[in-house]
This record gives sequence, structure tokens and C-alpha cells, in this order.
Amino acid sequence: MKYWTLMVGLTVLVLGTSCNIIKPKDGYSDLPKGWKEIVVPLSDFDQAQRSEITKINGVQLQQELKKHPKALVRFVVNYCPANRDLKGFEDYTQENGYRVFIVMYDFRMPYMIFNQAIVSPVFAIDTPYYNTKNVNKSTKSFINQMLGKEVDEKIAYESFYVFNSGVYIPEGSKLITEELNSVQK
Repeated sequence: MKYWTLMVGLTVLVLGTSCNIIKPKDGYSDLPKGWKEIVVPLSDFDQAQRSEITKINGVQLQQELKKHPKALVRFVVNYCPANRDLKGFEDYTQENGYRVFIVMYDFRMPYMIFNQAIVSPVFAIDTPYYNTKNVNKSTKSFINQMLGKEVDEKIAYESFYVFNSGVYIPEGSKLITEELNSVQK
């Protein structure tokens, strides 16, 4: 009996973590030419277009978050089924006065997010900014910068982060998740 419990537990663990970033590279070099042409560096957050993927770093995002009384940063793994319906999430945040920033961890399968009916611009972590090709290292550094921490500090990854005028609200993601779940029932 313990064997089956262990096997079920391991299966749930593997399936539950299947959306983790498992490849070390950011996937940019594998993009077809047409996709590479829409990847642009940030010039101004207010000028970011939905038809583009704007590369950003954590410092840029942290500065922008300070300008918004309520902001939410949503990280997406394009190939993860949990990220296939961002429209409801986007609607909720906009109805509740949040400025939403949708950030892709990497460039693999960008069409998964572009096929969605969202209106918010899409951002991506600028991996080369962090002098690495390893997406896990750049993601950690990006999130730490966004949170105003040292780049090598240990963090707990979340699918989204809530801010008030640039100040991270640790319990914010839990509260919004609970509220979203109650709205969907």
C-alpha cells in the first residue's frame, strides 16, 4: 500500500511541476525569423504594443511599478496549460484597478500567448541583460530586481506578484487567487 501511495504522490508531483522551466536556454535562438522581428527592446512601457514582445529587465519593471498604485505582474510559461486562458485573469485585474504586466519566462512557443484575446502588451525577460544564457538564473535575478532584493537572494517563485506603488505585497497573490476562485464558482 505504501508503494502505491508513493507512486501516486510522485506522479502528482511530476504532473504538478510539468510547467516549470525545464530547459536552461531562453529559446530566442530557436525562434523563426518572423517571431524574432517582433521581439523589441523596451523604449517606454506606455508605448509597448500588443503586437510585439518587449524585452525588459527587473530594474526597468521595478521603476515602472512605482508609478502604479495597484499593479500585478503575471509570469507565464507559454506551453503550460494553466496559462492558456489569461483573458479572465486580465479582465479581473483591470476591473479591480490593477495595471497588469504579463511577462514570459522565455521565448518558447510564443504563439500560445499571442493566440489569446488579451489586450495587454506582452513582455519577456531580457536574459542577455543578466550575462547568462541560462533562463533559470536570469529569472531569479529578474524577480529579485523587481522585488528590490539582491540578485542572488533565494526566492520563492510565484505565478504573479502584487504591488502597491512599487511595494511588493507578499500576501497579495494568495488573496487574489482566493477571490478569483470564488468568482469562478
